[in-house]
Parts: sequence; structure tokens; C-alpha cells
Amino acid sequence: MRALITGGGGFVGQHLCDHLLRCGDEVVSLGLGSQNERPGVTTVAVDIQDFDAVERAVRETEPHCIYHLAAISFVPSCEKNFLQALQVNVGGTFHLVKAATSLTDMPKFVMISSGEVHAGTTAAELPLTEHTPPAPTNAYSTTKVMAETVVLTAARTAGLPYVIMRPFNHLGPGQDDRFMASSFAAQLIQIKHHKKPPVLEVGDLTAERNFTDVRDIVRAYRRAAEQGSGTYLVGSETTKMVSEVLDELIRLNGVLVEKKTDSARLRGHERSRVALKPQFTRVKELGWLPEIQLSTTLADMLAWWDARI
Repeated sequence: MRALITGGGGFVGQHLCDHLLRCGDEVVSLGLGSQNERPGVTTVAVDIQDFDAVERAVRETEPHCIYHLAAISFVPSCEKNFLQALQVNVGGTFHLVKAATSLTDMPKFVMISSGEVHAGTTAAELPLTEHTPPAPTNAYSTTKVMAETVVLTAARTAGLPYVIMRPFNHLGPGQDDRFMASSFAAQLIQIKHHKKPPVLEVGDLTAERNFTDVRDIVRAYRRAAEQGSGTYLVGSETTKMVSEVLDELIRLNGVLVEKKTDSARLRGHERSRVALKPQFTRVKELGWLPEIQLSTTLADMLAWWDARI
């Protein structure tokens, strides 16, 4: 397929570009900055907030499929500047959808949303399925629900072929160290190389989450682009406490550390001990299952940071 990716220079986008290239796809990446440049990928400098530039890029590319990943995804950043999050996460989606529906042969639109849209789901509503109504609890998940609505509106009014993907926590090499597991990995490598005292700054270690390797997640995206329709929950069926992830990273790193709670890393509005229990039935019907063990993911994250620190 000829694929157009927004956010191709980001953490997930880079892994998606690599996977699509391995599948033999032609890949065009829209984005800004040097991260957007990748061997084998045609890069186009476009600000998702600039409709004219987005429309021009879509018309010139004539993609078979659009993977829309571009977003402000760090929750505190969305909370701090909700207007910017609206402009990028919702307005950017509107620009891309409008450009896609202007083509005679409309591309398959793969909207990357988030399992975070279900964060406010009550225990009585579990297990989660694609029919569970969204229950956003923060600025980020609110923008994702709004962006999903933009796609659904275009599907109803213009016949846009689409899938909405709601991935749960995914991690892997290359993730920004503002995110929990990557922050742990970066700190541990700094400690290992004596660039930091053996004190690890942590947030809430009691939270329980679904953790999946990003390289498995992007496989699901392409599978849905080929065969899917509607909405999909994507992730691992097993849940782990953040403390278990940290303990495994410490074991793999082989250096003893002291854990110290950093109040700046605590997010009071997030779910703490209660884990969402999703059912990943629909995505399994596409022939997709996670393949990479969490211990492998964490080892690869440590190796990635070790090469840079």
C-alpha cells in the first residue's frame, strides 16, 4: 500500500514506518523536525494545523491509507495547554479528514485514538469492549474522543472508510523519558554509568496497567488498515503493576537502587489500583496477537538508553 503517516517522526510513528517498509509499503511521512527523516521514507514538512499544507500533501500523495498518529500525547502537556491540544489533536484530525474526503478515491483512514478514553469506566461496566461508551477523565482523552467524533462524522456524511484504534499502554525502545517506563530505564542507565546517584525517582507504583510492546501495536495498525472496520481495542490481556515493571527493569539492569517518590510524578486524577479489564476480541479476529514478551521489551528499552547515555 501507499501509506501516509502523520507523526511519523514520533515514538510510535518511527516503529510504524519501519514495519510498513518491511511489509513492502511505500511510506510518506508528514511532520516537522529532523526526527521525521528516516531511510526509505519520503518526508514532507507539514504542520498538521495548516490545512492548505495538509490538503496539498494528501492530494500529491494520493495514499491508499492514512495513519493518523500526530498528537500531543503527554497528559500533563494537554492539561497545561488545552487550547493547543484542541488545535493539534482535534483541529489536525479535522484538517486531515477534510483533505482525505476531497479525494475521488478516498483512502482508508486509521485514526489512532487511545485506551485512555475509557479511564473513567466504572467497575460495573467492565469488561471493556468496543461497545463500552468512552469515559474520558483528562484533557488528552477528551481531545481523543472529539477526534474520533470527527472521523465518525466524515464516515457518516462522506463515506470515509475508517478504523479507530484504541491502544492501551505501549512501550519500547525510543520512547520519550517523560513516560513512566522509559523514565525508569533512562534513570537506571544513568545510575549504571555513575552519571546519577543510585536513587530512582518514581511516581505511583501501585497503578495496574496493560503493557504491550509498541512493535506489536503497530502490527495491529497495519492489519486493521488491510482488513478492519469500526473500532478496536488493542493491547495485552495481562495486567501488571507499575512496581512489577520497575522491579524487572532493576533486575535486568543489575544495579541496586533506592526508590524515592517524586510528587511531581504523581497524577491525582488517574486511576490508581483498579485496572481496566479490556476484551481484545475484535482485534484477534484480524489474526493479531501480541508476540513480544514484556521482559524483552524492557531489555530493549535499557539497551536503547545505554547506547545514548
